[in-house]
Amino acid sequence: MDAPEAQYVERDGAQLAYQVVGEGGVDVLVVGETAQHFDLCWTDPYIHEVFERGASFSRTVYMQPRGFGLSERIRYVPTLEQHADDILAVMDAVGMRTATLVGVLTTSGLTALAAARAPERVANLVLFKPIACGPLAPDAELHGWSVGGAAEYLSRWRPALDRWGSGAVIDAYDPVQGTGYNRRLMAMLERCSATPATARQYWEWFVRLDISDVLRTVRPPTRVLSAPTSPEPEAVVRRVAELIPQASLHRLPPTPAGAAIGEAWTPVWLHVEEAATGAQHSPDADRFLGTMLFTDVV
Repeated sequence: MDAPEAQYVERDGAQLAYQVVGEGGVDVLVVGETAQHFDLCWTDPYIHEVFERGASFSRTVYMQPRGFGLSERIRYVPTLEQHADDILAVMDAVGMRTATLVGVLTTSGLTALAAARAPERVANLVLFKPIACGPLAPDAELHGWSVGGAAEYLSRWRPALDRWGSGAVIDAYDPVQGTGYNRRLMAMLERCSATPATARQYWEWFVRLDISDVLRTVRPPTRVLSAPTSPEPEAVVRRVAELIPQASLHRLPPTPAGAAIGEAWTPVWLHVEEAATGAQHSPDADRFLGTMLFTDVV
C-alpha cells in the first residue's frame, strides 16, 4: 500500500492537513501526537504495517493538532475548543457521519471534547495514556499526581523538549523504546513536525490543562489504555477512566525491550479494532514461521 496524498481543510485562515487510508466498513479518526509526521511515518516499515492493519478493517483518517506536521504553521496555541472543532471539521470534509476517535497522550483532551460536544458523531472513544489534569494544573493531586510523581514526569519531558529535533522525546515517551533506530526516526519526525519553540509552547499548555469537567460529560463508550513502561503514573490514567461514565481501563502488556515504534503500537491498534468492529483479529493470523535451507553442492 502506497502512502496517500495529504488533503486539506481551511480552519481560521490556515490549512489543516489529514490523510485518508483504507475503505473499510467502519470509520476511525486518529489524532496523532505532535511529532507524528504522517508522511514520514509511512517511510518506516513498522509504522507502515500499522497503517495497513488499520486499512484492513476501516477507513481511517490521520490528523495532527493544528499547526503541526503537514499542516500550516501558526503562531499561537489553539484552544481546546478549536482543536475539537478541527476534528469535527475533518470528519465533515471526509464525509464521516460517525467514527471511532483515537487520542494519544496530549491529544486525548481534544478527542474527548469532540466526543462530548457531538456524541452522535462518535461511536467509540479510545484514549491512549490520557491525563485528566496536567502535573502543573491547580488540582493535579486530586487526579492521581503525587508531588514526587509530578516532579519526575517534568524532569523527563523538559530536557527532551530542550533537545527537540534530537529524538530524545522517545526516551521520555517510553524509555523501553529508546533505541538508536527509534531515536533517529523520532529525530526526523520532530524536526519535520514542528519547531522547538512550537513544541515547547504546546507542551507547556498541555501540562497545565484540566479536562476533568469535559471527561464527566463524555457519553460514548470509551477505552482508556495504560502503558506500564511509560512514565505516566497508572493512577493518573486510571482517573480518566473513573471520570468518564462509560469507560473501561485496560492495562497493555509491557513494551518489549528494543521494540520499534510501530511494534509498540500494535496492542493499541488491537483495542482500536475491537472498539470499532466489535471483534479482534490476531496480529499473527496472517504470518507463519518457516525455515529456508540453502545448500551449495560442489
